[in-house]
Amino acid sequence: MTRRAWPYLVAVLATVLAVAGAAVGATGALTGTDRAAVPTEVVRVSAYYPAGPSAEYGSDYGGIGEVDPVRFRVPDGGASYDAVVTVSLQYRAHGGGPFTFGLRVEDAAGKPVGARPQGLRLAPAAPPAGTTLRFLVRGLAPGSVYDAAIGVNSAFQTGGGRSVVTTSKVLVTVDLSPR
Repeated sequence: MTRRAWPYLVAVLATVLAVAGAAVGATGALTGTDRAAVPTEVVRVSAYYPAGPSAEYGSDYGGIGEVDPVRFRVPDGGASYDAVVTVSLQYRAHGGGPFTFGLRVEDAAGKPVGARPQGLRLAPAAPPAGTTLRFLVRGLAPGSVYDAAIGVNSAFQTGGGRSVVTTSKVLVTVDLSPR
């Protein structure tokens, strides 16, 4: 490099550094650098059921098959937590229906905590079908223990019909995050 090129190189480098510094400053101003860049803590609990809940109804009988609830503890801390409960499963549903899938969350004293939506319909499926369902549970108290119970249901049939829903390969995942 010649002596005549050095001043130009220094000027170009100074310009690049000034533009880069301004860009970093603008990015910091846009993203609110006065807040600490800390990721939100997420706690995950999962349970797998090779055979899940079931329901069978006829005109004069009915039965429900249950699975143990997923028990989880909300971390200690100041803020309340929200939970997203995801259920992936295989199912068969045939007969008159309708067929529904639900989630019930209770605290340690057995008091129900609202989950949304309250119940989801399953489409009839004679050959097994797969689906993933999601529920939201808001305002869980820090340090508390909860049970998340899943279940399926149908309706009594008239005229000698039968309505059956069975589930298998059920994966329940509870993701907790502070509000």
